[in-house]
Amino acid sequence: AYQLGRAYEATHHLVEVLRPILAELVAQDTESASFHVYDSSSTRLCLLRIDSHHSTLDRIDTGDLLPLDRGAAGKLITRFRSTGLAPKLSNVTAVSLGERDSNCAAVAVAVFGPGNQIVGAISLSGPKERFTNKAISKMTKQALVAAAQATQLLGGHWPLS
Repeated sequence: AYQLGRAYEATHHLVEVLRPILAELVAQDTESASFHVYDSSSTRLCLLRIDSHHSTLDRIDTGDLLPLDRGAAGKLITRFRSTGLAPKLSNVTAVSLGERDSNCAAVAVAVFGPGNQIVGAISLSGPKERFTNKAISKMTKQALVAAAQATQLLGGHWPLS
């Protein structure tokens, strides 16, 4: 019971910190915002999701299990989980164009906690046709700001170089 309570407390804290950050991303007219965490050696969990205001969306819901080896968020979780890789601005972002679903795309940025251990990844995802180079650049910058804020609020240190 104690472990269950601690797990709920940790998850609840993550949601409290991340919900307003994801809502702000969506308010900036981005794509749908999600937060993904490690689930198993082959899956990641969508812990939190806020749909964009666009009329067409990709279909991901809170609680969905997605492949760890495909998609921008999965790439980042794999890159940093138990690898000892030091986070730098040059390696905390990822883009996926049609990897998990041929019609969807995403940009993601890793979020870190104490000891710069990866907590998960903020992802902006939607229909692939809206992911132009210009849109990817804009969303990556927005997601970097959001991930820096989340990292600081969760006790991590945002990469400076």
